[in-house]
This record gives sequence, C-alpha cells and structure tokens, in this order.
Amino acid sequence: MLQAIRDRTQGWIAYVIVAILVVPFALFGLYNYVGGGGAQEAASVDGEEISRQQFDQAWQQRQSELRQVLGDQFDLSQLDSTALRRDTLNELIDRQLLINFSEEYGLRVSDADVVQALRSQPLFQVDGRFSSERYRDLLAQNRLSAEAYESQLRRDLILDLVARSLGVSTFVNSRELDQVIALQWQERRIGWVEVPQSVFVDDVSLSQSQVEDYFAETAAQYQQPEQVQLEYVLLDPAELEQQVDITDEQIAARYQQMQTAAQSQSARQIRHILTETEAEITAALEALEQGDSFAQVASNLSIDRGSAGNGGALGLLQQGDVEEAFANAAWALAEGQRSQPVQTSAGWHIIEVTEIRESSLAPLDEMANEIADELAAAEADRLLFEQGNTLDTLAFENPDSLEPAANALGVSIRTTDWVSRNEDGDGFVSEPAVLSAAFSQPVLERRENSQLLELSGGQYAVVRVSQYREAREQTLDEVREQVESKLRNELASQAAQEAADRIAGRIVADQPLTNAVDADLMADAVVAEPRWVQRGASDVPSGVRSAAFRLPRVEGSTAVDTIQTETGWAVLQLSGVRDGDQDDVDEAMREQLVQSLRQIDGEIAFEAILAELRAQARIRVNEDLFN
Repeated sequence: MLQAIRDRTQGWIAYVIVAILVVPFALFGLYNYVGGGGAQEAASVDGEEISRQQFDQAWQQRQSELRQVLGDQFDLSQLDSTALRRDTLNELIDRQLLINFSEEYGLRVSDADVVQALRSQPLFQVDGRFSSERYRDLLAQNRLSAEAYESQLRRDLILDLVARSLGVSTFVNSRELDQVIALQWQERRIGWVEVPQSVFVDDVSLSQSQVEDYFAETAAQYQQPEQVQLEYVLLDPAELEQQVDITDEQIAARYQQMQTAAQSQSARQIRHILTETEAEITAALEALEQGDSFAQVASNLSIDRGSAGNGGALGLLQQGDVEEAFANAAWALAEGQRSQPVQTSAGWHIIEVTEIRESSLAPLDEMANEIADELAAAEADRLLFEQGNTLDTLAFENPDSLEPAANALGVSIRTTDWVSRNEDGDGFVSEPAVLSAAFSQPVLERRENSQLLELSGGQYAVVRVSQYREAREQTLDEVREQVESKLRNELASQAAQEAADRIAGRIVADQPLTNAVDADLMADAVVAEPRWVQRGASDVPSGVRSAAFRLPRVEGSTAVDTIQTETGWAVLQLSGVRDGDQDDVDEAMREQLVQSLRQIDGEIAFEAILAELRAQARIRVNEDLFN
C-alpha cells in the first residue's frame, strides 16, 4: 500500500493508493490468488513461470474476441486451433520477456502515474468520479491482493512506456513522406466484369461415379473427430444467489454503512497554509486574526509553493485523497470555517473549507431491493468460495468419481451429449476450459476428475469423461449432401473461371468491356466500364479494388487479370495510373501521416527487440498444450 504526501505543481495532496486492477477480473480469477486448482506450468521464461491457468484464461479471451469479430461465421473447427493456441501462448511469453527486460534495465514509472491510472479506471468510478468505497468493495468481493495489483499496474505502465518510446525515437524523412503520398492518393483507371458462380450451379450435372471419385479424394475432410460424453459438477453464483435469504435487519445495516460512506465521499473545496514548525503556523494564524487575507498569508508564509501562489487552494478533494489527520480536521469544518493548527507528516497546516458538495442517498425504501440484491450476491460469492474449495478438494481426493463431491455439496451430477475437441456448441460445452480439460491426458486417458475449472459468468466446475468414441471416417451416405454440394460448387467455379478467361482474352484497349462478354452471360454478369478510382473507393468491390492496385504499373499499355471473388470470378482491366499530388495534402494531414509512419516504424522496432529477447532468453514450452 502506498500512503504518503505527494508534491505536485498544482498544490499539496496526500494520495492513498491501495492497488489497481489493470487486468480484467475475467483474466485473473479467484483461485489464482488463493492457490486452488493446482495450476500447471504452460511455459517459463528465464525461470519465470506462465501458469496453465493463465494460458487457459488467455485462450478463452482469444476465442471470445474471435466470436465478436466473426459473429455467426465463427467455427473453431474450421480454424487452425493449434496455431491460434500457440499464438496465444507466444503473446504471454512476449509479455514476460518485456517484463524481464524492463526489470533488468531498471525502467520505472512514478507514483503519480500509478495514482492517475488508478483514478482513471471506470471500474472504480461512480458517476464519473473515483469511489474509494467501490474500490474497497470490489477488492473485498473478489478477495484480491491490493499490493499484487499495484505491482501489476506498474509493470503494465512500463511495458506501455517501452512500446511508446520506440515510436517516439523513429524518424520519417521528407522523401519517405512524398512516396507515401504518391501511393496513398494514387488513382487508377480500372474497369471490371464480375462473373457470378451461381449462374453455372444449375447447369452442373453430377454422376454417381463423379461423386464417389470426389469423395474418395476428399474423404479425410469428412472425418468425424473423437468425441466424449462428460459428467460434471457445476457451481453457479446465480443459482446460489437464489438460495440466499436477506433479512430487513441486514438491509437496514447495509444502508447505514452506505450513508456513512456517502458522507465520507462528499467533496470539499479546500485551501491551506503549510509551515515546517508550530511557531511558524502560530504566526500565520495571528496574521489571519489581525485581518490579513488567507491568500496573502499563504503567499507569504506557506512552504507548499504549488498552492501558495493560488491562494493556498488545493482544489476539490475527498477524504480518501488526504492524510487522516488533515481529513479529520477538514471534514469537521462547516463551509467558510477555518481550523486551528493541524499537524501532519508534511508539517503544520491551517485549513479552510470554501465549498462543500454533499453526497446523498435515495431513501431506504427506494434502495431496499437493490441492497438486497447486492447482499445476496455477496453471500453467494462467499458460498461459491467455500463450495469451490470443497469441490476442488473432494474431486482431487476421489479422482475416480464425482459422487463424493456432489453428495457433500448437495448438488446433482450433470451430463453432456457427445462433444468433440473443437466443439462450437452452446452453454457449458462452449467453454474453452471445459474442452481443454476434457481432452487432457489426466481426464481423457486416465479417466480422472479435472482440476477446478473457472468458467465465464463466475461459474466453477469439475468434469470427467464418462464415455469415449474414437475418430472415424464417415461414409458417403452420411455426408452425401455435403459432398455433392461442395463438388457442384467447385465445378460451377471452374465454369465461371473459364468464362472469365474467355472474357480476358477478348478485351481490347479503348473498346467497351461489354464487347468481350459472352452473349448468354450479359444478363447475369456485372460490367463496370473503366473509370478513375482511389484506394479507398467504397463503390468498388473490395476484392476488385485490392487486386487492381496490386497490378504492376505498365506505362502506355493495358493490363488485364482475372481473380476469384467471394461470389465467383472477375476480370480486371487497368488502363492508367496517376500518382497522388503533394499539393493536395495539407500540413495537418502530412503531420498525421508522419505520426502513422512513426508508429509503424516503432512497431517494427518493437518486434525486432522482441525477436532479439527471444533469441537470448531461456524459454521452455509445455508442448502438451498443443496435442
């Protein structure tokens, strides 16, 4: 914990810093801090461990991000999950490398930076302002170590400092800038013909032998993966909350606590005079009593030079912002009153309150339901912690069965349907931690209970495999519809490509593109005659635009190319290129480009440093994570 008086250019303030959560609660759950679950090493970097639980949580977050980006198109089975898991672990390794680097070279951030970061966290704010009560409550509810989080914050700020400093140190010369403008504002004269694949689908006729031959070549794509059925015990805070009864007495007691806290959160405009000795503060008090203005005495006698030139004003403060002795004196004053001399670790003060902004609560009857919900949630968290420890212990002591744990907790053992390693289901089996545990060596091969798993929504579970079936190749009859659909689309794509190639061969410079299109395709093809377009033209299909700006620049001639698109094939014609004009870019835009280029160069330098740190470090990876 930090608690000291800080000197600032705007005045004297004592900051009380307990900690800051710079990593979301979802990433570092309860059992990381109480030692539950028996975390296993995922990797180590020069002896610094990255736990299996850290990796599982990062992997869960990565999948959540992919779901948000891809939406309904998210299908983990269609992605290279091994590569994605390795990328996730590499990010954790890179972070540890930079932490080690910053510690080796003694990189530091100031306490003021920590203070600012703490107060800017929306998680700890109420009505846009930092709330000490909310901060303390969140820590208590999650049983988190304040000191550990302050250390984590400092590390994150240092890592950000390393990344930003590389961007600041890069240099962009005028020649580079001119080249970027020439390319970025470049225009190209392009025309195109889109040939939809769908035009040819109905014309595709498939024979039995074609389907059978195609299936024989692609049978591996239709393999049914290994699957398991699971038994599990689930602890759900929402279910526990429904079991909690909250009395009127508990609600009233909590409301009284909130009233006390609200009073402590009231803000006050305060000014002060600070001296080193009691004799000096007595002289200041005598000057005030003789009629000298507070601002004049502060200017003449206060040793807090940051506030002395501003009439002694410290600004709008809360009780938690200042040292206890200072706060007790200031919050005992009415508006317009000043104190007798007060001693703190900084010296001797005379304090005056110039404005009071009270915090108030709604009446108890209006807040009763909200308080009851809050108390029920807190009690459910307590029960979850206790039952989580019980489940973890009994599942470990009885690795061949979940019944002892279920009986002790008074809950039922639940089951799943068949699930595969890359299941993209809903609910319980969509949890990455569940699938990772289900197909781990202890659970799958030795048929043991899993360790305690932390799931989304604050749930915890232990799983075990009840049944298993091996991977197998499906028969043609099982997947005939998929096979025929895929073969039909491939043949239609080939037909569309052949049509596009014919069109490309007929294109003549300075002649309309419609002259090159087959007569029977005119009704379905999309023809765009040549025109000047920029890189960001929104009225040009993105695939067409990207391909057109990748075509080589050939002076005095026409370039033609065919590309595959999302809907079929397209033919491109490039008949002119003109570079961006330097005079079209104003100084503000040029400066923005310089900043962008510096950022890109900084990222390149950052990656180079990471590569060098990797080359020099002793890194050990648990390859079982990818099996």
